[in-house]
Amino acid sequence: MEELDKKIQNVMKMQIQEPIGYEQRILNTIRNYKTGDFGKNKNRVIIKRRIIATICASFILVSSIVVATNIKNNRKSDRGLGDGVDTAIENGYIETPDMKYIESNVVINSEPINLDSAKLDLKIEDFFMDDVNLSVNAILKFDESMKNSINIKEVYEIELRDFIIKDEENRIVYTTEYGVNSYIENKSDELIQFAYNMYSDNFPKSKKLYISLKTIRLRANLQNEQPTIYDLNGEWNFELDVPEKMYNRKEEHYRVINCDNKDINVYTAKVTDTGFEIGVIISNIERPKLDKEKYKKYIISNDNYNKGEISEDEYIEENEWYWDWIYLNYPISISSDQFALTKEKPIPSYVENEMGEKFECNFSPSRRCKNLFLEGNKFDFYETFNMVKNNSTQNIKVVLYYYGQPVTIELEKIDNTIGTRQPIIQE
Repeated sequence: MEELDKKIQNVMKMQIQEPIGYEQRILNTIRNYKTGDFGKNKNRVIIKRRIIATICASFILVSSIVVATNIKNNRKSDRGLGDGVDTAIENGYIETPDMKYIESNVVINSEPINLDSAKLDLKIEDFFMDDVNLSVNAILKFDESMKNSINIKEVYEIELRDFIIKDEENRIVYTTEYGVNSYIENKSDELIQFAYNMYSDNFPKSKKLYISLKTIRLRANLQNEQPTIYDLNGEWNFELDVPEKMYNRKEEHYRVINCDNKDINVYTAKVTDTGFEIGVIISNIERPKLDKEKYKKYIISNDNYNKGEISEDEYIEENEWYWDWIYLNYPISISSDQFALTKEKPIPSYVENEMGEKFECNFSPSRRCKNLFLEGNKFDFYETFNMVKNNSTQNIKVVLYYYGQPVTIELEKIDNTIGTRQPIIQE
């Protein structure tokens, strides 16, 4: 019981920082489920329960981006970074370099394979860069000896290791310590086409990118518990010219005309080439208290469910108070799936332009977001939506569903040379 008491103590002391970072990864996982499977009631309940369990565990963990790989066959603009990025790409916010394959001799370290003279070519098809994303589409081309040793069609993951990107000022733009998401787009007998999405808090406005890569790791045989790993050790060095639209990227800011809730104060609102960001401070809001004894019962109920000692319906019914408590910790809803087991389905908040087009939250792993209770009965909410410069208008409105009730904030675009520019997220 001592361990249980420590868990409870940690939860009671928690500070909710970047909760949507892990929540959106869960939601993205749900979106990747096959529609038919997700539609079955049993699977839906299991997935919902896992959402709640993960949220609970994440309250006492530091959120971080991890390597994630999906196998996809999508249109070129779909980078897995949200509709805002897709819209930007469709409107030309992408660069296609005139690049030839870079060839390297490689050594493959994977028992029982050990080839000394294999060759692997690498080419960048296209890329884009903004403040938080650096995304490339690339192709690997295998020579005959490698094709005979590696079953390319069984490769399900690509990870770039010993990998660094610098710019013309010798600034480190990216290393393998940063966050990344990758997925394979297409495969043939000799080629693998893949996307590699790299994330940062704030990428510099670089004019050139110098890329150095020494190891490409392939994982194959998805059906096996222990995948076959191929470390392709070689050397690929190349440079990319960043177009002016990317290194000269600018924000456009908005000011508040009207807000119909006096407790909500907007501290920043801006649109970029790939998204709209808004930050608000909510006053006169109390942090929901967690009943220690009830939470202890929840932990026991959770264990009993995992052991199969109670049914799913019993598990859900026993813990209705807990779902309500989770709901209170997220005052503003961003997704209809956000509070999986609450009685009422939340209405997502959105941004609307003058043409009546509505844009919901951007569920990219790289989006800027924040949900944090502050001292003095205040709450800091920061979120990124899918409206971009191309579909922004002079006047917009943001509708935030605050505990299920809509709050409308009317905004108008201002001259970027006027006013004080607020920090993105106040740490």
